[in-house]
Order: sequence, then C-alpha cells, then structure tokens
Amino acid sequence: MSFCEVCGCDPCDCYDGCEPEDPIMKHVYIYDEQKEFYYVPRAPSLCEARTRASIFMKHFGDEPLIVNPQTWEMLSETYSVRFLEE
Repeated sequence: MSFCEVCGCDPCDCYDGCEPEDPIMKHVYIYDEQKEFYYVPRAPSLCEARTRASIFMKHFGDEPLIVNPQTWEMLSETYSVRFLEE
C-alpha cells in the first residue's frame, strides 16, 4: 500500500475514493472583483486542498471558496480563469 507523499495519509482517505483530476486544475482560480471572492475547483486530494489554501493565504491573505464542477463551469463562462504560479 502506498501513502500520500505530502502528509503520509492513506490515499483512499486523501482522494475520497476518486481518481485525481487534471493536475493543471490545482493552479487555477477565478476572482470575482465585485464580491471579492476567490473561487477554485475541488482539489483532487485533501492534501492538495490544504496546500492550495496555504498558498492562497500567503499570496492573497484569504482562502478560496471551493465550488463543485457545475458551478466552476458556470463561473468560467462568465469570468476569466487565472493561474496561480507557485
């Protein structure tokens, strides 16, 4: 059995039984200037979600709002998708 390289957790717990999504998706976000919210799609693992949250806190002083795939698709049609480079 292999364990998560980031936190050592069981991958079944980390990935919620789902395969990881496209790796590029962990670096995308949408910023709504009117509401002052950062939106991000669901991370492929809890470890990556924690890492992403700390990166957002470091760069923006705020945590992003995680949205489901349908909401992400709707938002990406309205707002420009940005890439966070770390």
